[in-house]
Amino acid sequence: MNKFAKKIIKAALKPARAIVRGGFCAAHAIRELSFKGMLKGISGLGELIVKFIYSAGLFIETVFVRIAKAGYKNLLVRAVKFIYATGEFVIKWTCILAKGTVKVIMAIPKSFVRNFSYWAPALSCIAVIAVLFSTNFYALALKVTVNGETVGYVSNESEFSNVVSEVENNLGESIGENYVMTSNPEYSFTIVNKSKLQTEESKSEMYDGVYSIVCEEIGEHYGLYVDGTLIAASQSEDTLNNILDELKQPYITGEENETVEFVANVEIKKGIYAPSYFYTEDEIRAKFSASTNPMYYTIQEDDYLSDISKATGLTRTQLYALNPELDERRLVPGKKVNISQPEVYLGIKIVKTINYTEEIDYDTIKIEDSSLYKTQTKVKTSGKTGEKDIVAEVTYIDGAQVSKQIISETVTREPVNKEIYVGTKALPSSTSPLAGTGTFIRPISGGYVSCAFGGYRGHTGTDLTMSGAYGKPAYASAAGTVIYAGWSGGYGKVVKIKHSNGYETWYAHLSSINVSVGTTVYQGQQIGRIGSTGNSSGPHLHFEMRINGNAVNAMKYIG
Repeated sequence: MNKFAKKIIKAALKPARAIVRGGFCAAHAIRELSFKGMLKGISGLGELIVKFIYSAGLFIETVFVRIAKAGYKNLLVRAVKFIYATGEFVIKWTCILAKGTVKVIMAIPKSFVRNFSYWAPALSCIAVIAVLFSTNFYALALKVTVNGETVGYVSNESEFSNVVSEVENNLGESIGENYVMTSNPEYSFTIVNKSKLQTEESKSEMYDGVYSIVCEEIGEHYGLYVDGTLIAASQSEDTLNNILDELKQPYITGEENETVEFVANVEIKKGIYAPSYFYTEDEIRAKFSASTNPMYYTIQEDDYLSDISKATGLTRTQLYALNPELDERRLVPGKKVNISQPEVYLGIKIVKTINYTEEIDYDTIKIEDSSLYKTQTKVKTSGKTGEKDIVAEVTYIDGAQVSKQIISETVTREPVNKEIYVGTKALPSSTSPLAGTGTFIRPISGGYVSCAFGGYRGHTGTDLTMSGAYGKPAYASAAGTVIYAGWSGGYGKVVKIKHSNGYETWYAHLSSINVSVGTTVYQGQQIGRIGSTGNSSGPHLHFEMRINGNAVNAMKYIG
């Protein structure tokens, strides 16, 4: 091996030797496991690192210098020498600065150990201040986690249990049934700012978090309310809407300007509902259907619809809805009337616009005739009814008409007035008003028979009415004496007139009475006005004739 190669190897071994020595120093420091030993090991390791840097630089420099000397003797040698001098300067001062830095670093811990009695009071003060600061603003707490989400922080588990109880109680009042949260909380220790434990805001946030968890457990669904009362709940809003549409469907005709809605206030609301309010679709539908165990009322003798309504507690509208075939003018004793009501009554209200034709009553003009007795009349000109087209808005509830609003009236034919001669001649002294004339006249002007004598069982008279009948005059059919004028049960306001030969005429359901008991009336004299008092389905005059106490068909005796 030549001299050049030996110098190269020797330069290369210096860094390696520095690393090995550093390792021994570190191992010695670890073995001592003392503060002084560790400081000594760190100091030695720092010096060796500097020596390694220096040796590595010297090795690279030597290699380049040797190569340069072997190749070029002139300019290149000068350049290399300059580089060498610069490198040597850098390495020298790097080594000096590194050693100084290590000494300063090592002097601090040595001073700390040597002067610990001076440092200890200062550090104690700092520690006390730190403890006081932390205890004023921070505290050890329990972090509450439910289903993986942090709900809040509490000092102890009972605080969270109280919040859960409050949520359960409030929710129970809301849904009308007790509920217990099923999710289990998890607790873990942590240090938190005291503001998360003591403020109303933090408690409110925890309450909201627990409330949200319980709501998620129960789930939001749809409730069906009737007049503000919760009837049932369902997971599907469509299910409830379908049931309501089914209840309306039988009443929808598709006519123009027709509306079909419920009488009751029906609402569907989204919210939280107790399990006891959930029913199947068929169970909800059954709540609005007639009872599966129907109940009936048996019509009694002399029953009117008002008697049945009073006995059963059902309105006329409800009776008609449950019995579409019911006709109050023909209430047959012994027949059964369905009075079963659904569990929940909704009622169907139908409003539609209709067009119809109605007669216009003619007026009767009386012309005095001295050639006729006071009890006599004679027709001069027969009256003719007119005609008009009417557009009206009619409201039905459960199929029964409850109101009618006239929108427009168009007269298509004018009425012709009736003219009659009315006698003014005094009756002969031999003729008493009680005797009458032997001839009976129609007790109203015009009109028609709405229910004939015997039209239904127990009907002992003839019902006469006309368009706009209410308040129209009712006249004595023949001369006679008033033997009763007042209220009489189902007849309402009634006037009874006694004639000769055992004849009596009764005028019932009057709205007002113009005569009193003992009054002598002549034929055609106004005795009252048409009404609908007593057991009456609408304005009309119940005209009844009796002979020796037995009811007969009065229309056979009208001349």
